[in-house]
Amino acid sequence: MEHGDFVLSLQSKVKGLLNLEKILDQPQYPELDFFIVLSSISGVLGTPGQSNYAAASAFEDAFVRTRQRKGHTACSLDLGVISNIGYISQNPHLERKLVQQAGISSYNERQVQSLFQTALDTPLIDPVSITSQSGALAKAQVVTGVDIEHTDIRRVQVTYWFQDPKWRIIDSIASSRMNTSDSMGQSLFNDEKAVNIRLLGQLQDVGALQAEDVIRDIAQCIIWKAAVMTMVPAAEILPEHSLIRYGMDSLAAVEVRNWFLRVTEVEMKVEDVLAAVSIRSLAEKVYNGYKAKNEK
Repeated sequence: MEHGDFVLSLQSKVKGLLNLEKILDQPQYPELDFFIVLSSISGVLGTPGQSNYAAASAFEDAFVRTRQRKGHTACSLDLGVISNIGYISQNPHLERKLVQQAGISSYNERQVQSLFQTALDTPLIDPVSITSQSGALAKAQVVTGVDIEHTDIRRVQVTYWFQDPKWRIIDSIASSRMNTSDSMGQSLFNDEKAVNIRLLGQLQDVGALQAEDVIRDIAQCIIWKAAVMTMVPAAEILPEHSLIRYGMDSLAAVEVRNWFLRVTEVEMKVEDVLAAVSIRSLAEKVYNGYKAKNEK
């Protein structure tokens, strides 16, 4: 790629954001309620033959982190393959080609709208205490479209992006096995479908089952999900403890929130997941949300 071609594609994103920041820094402009930047997973995974696009996306992510470090609201959505709108929807062969790559998944317009809601809910980082908050800036960036959990690790290992050193932790994760308290026998990368079916099945029978039994089973599904995400054996995760106790951060909470929405259609904020005093209380919130939604 010629240097001119590389620079040309950066102009709109780099100069555009810098000019916008210069204007918003002027005293006559009030603090924004939200500032959402649409970036791409290319800034995280890279894109062969499109280093300019990947670099521009990485700049967007860095820009948002810098903005939050200054104490301003901002969130970057690293979008992946969106199936039913835009260019991909008009070229289904391209979608098939993209999602056939190991570790890449597609999602739809409704899920993109949910991502926007997540971005709107993203709390502002306190610049005074940021130096003492490990991984605090992770709140500024939401990476989507990377489907490691459901993927055969041997396929992922041969991808171009897996050669990046930051992904090497996946090797150690892949070799670990999750101990489950209800003998599901699921490994970290096994299909989540059985748990989703179990979760939805319990909710669909809310009229025929005791509430406490359903809540207990929802809590067990949340425990399995937390074990997969945090690498803490499920047998060591107790329903009377909060998810934060087991290392659940804001990005992981986003996934849990989207999991609830995808499987149960129960909507809640990221803060609801993080603020739950126990896994059992979070399960009760899911139960009550599903029951209220279906009683309308």
